[in-house]
Amino acid sequence: MSALPPPGTRYAVYARYSTGHQTFKSIEDQLTLCRAYAERQGWVEVGAYHDAERSGTTVIGR
Repeated sequence: MSALPPPGTRYAVYARYSTGHQTFKSIEDQLTLCRAYAERQGWVEVGAYHDAERSGTTVIGR
């Protein structure tokens, strides 16, 4: 296992959902979990992106 990036590392977070079984709340939950992890590592968020109801099988429409 490789070492994690050091504190102060800049990161962007990306969240998505693709089916009718999930909602925008799914994106909010993903962002919350990712940000909490990054905060514990001391990383600095520089961007946040999300796609709602986008399939992961293609990049068309992203």
